[in-house]
Amino acid sequence: MNHFEELVTNHPENWTSMQETLGDPEEIKTSIDVNKLERICAENPILQKFFESMLEHFYGYTETVWEFQEIEDKKQLGELSIEEYQEAFRNIDLTRTRSHDAMIDSVNILARAMKKFDLDPSWISPLNDPAGKAIRTRYTKLALQTTYLRIMQTMSQEGERKS
Repeated sequence: MNHFEELVTNHPENWTSMQETLGDPEEIKTSIDVNKLERICAENPILQKFFESMLEHFYGYTETVWEFQEIEDKKQLGELSIEEYQEAFRNIDLTRTRSHDAMIDSVNILARAMKKFDLDPSWISPLNDPAGKAIRTRYTKLALQTTYLRIMQTMSQEGERKS
């Protein structure tokens, strides 16, 4: 089972919610053309590893967001005591924050590596403010949208193979 399948299998309600929220993959326009970025990185094994690491961080971050939402849902349904909720929240909030930081770092590492190979790293600009500081919500949106698109792409390819 690949990482995409694990996300969907382990968090079916979150996956359904994401599908309802994001809708048709053809209509989603990410701030960065991740497929184009992948093609550029595919020509260099080092950049390809950094690109794959970035995707893994996107998936990991998505999973922590979904785990966070599951805790919030359990709280709303009264399935957690106040103490259980506070402990779960502390644990997942720290994990989510660290995962978010690592995800942002993975994007920045890829951009810096591309620059070292004389490739234009300006693709990262839409994620940052004019001074070059990360805008966390933009990275979040990119990670969640990319994960969604990759899951949909994987599901589509698997459907084609089964046909």
